[in-house]
Amino acid sequence: MLVELFERNFYEGEPLKALSTLAYSDIYHLQLSAATAFSEISEMDTRPVSREAVEPILYLLQSPHIDVQHGASAALGNLAVNMENKLQIVRMGGLEPLIRQML
Repeated sequence: MLVELFERNFYEGEPLKALSTLAYSDIYHLQLSAATAFSEISEMDTRPVSREAVEPILYLLQSPHIDVQHGASAALGNLAVNMENKLQIVRMGGLEPLIRQML
């Protein structure tokens, strides 16, 4: 099962589309599911990701729900161990909301 996770790329195609659908939902539990999934996936897979993969995570960071914000910030932190991702997050304006989250 764990091997399958490493073979699947959740940051593109249908898996990303499914996670994005959850993230952009107005339903709290669906957003929480997306934030948790991004956090868990990024814990094991920090490959360089596209702008399209970072956008829903940044969207979740703007949620009024602290636990959704927490999952999104954890995902961004995990992805940021990769220098390309770190630069992508900063270029997309992710630094300011992360700093606000820390305050």
